[in-house]
Amino acid sequence: MLIHTGASKHWGTAKYFEYIVPIEAGAVRELYRRGVRVMGVDEITIDIDPTYPTHSLAKELDWYHIENMANIDKIPRPRFKFIGLPLKLVGASATPMRAVAIVED
Repeated sequence: MLIHTGASKHWGTAKYFEYIVPIEAGAVRELYRRGVRVMGVDEITIDIDPTYPTHSLAKELDWYHIENMANIDKIPRPRFKFIGLPLKLVGASATPMRAVAIVED
């Protein structure tokens, strides 16, 4: 599941770091219950709370989130195949990735 929050329009400006649409832990629990295991957003973080409760829950559930995605708004259809190709970094809690949306006719 990819979510376009609108943050990406502020990329390259100070506002990008302030434009956060928090994803609450309860929303993650519900998405997980419905079978969603990966979510991507076009903003710098999914947590506005400095204690990172949503990040902590994601780790507990083995649920993955991708932040700082670009061009989500350019995907022309609501249904598509998503492929994420992360770099394998030993001992890291995050990594850059190449994200690909495959849109079929």
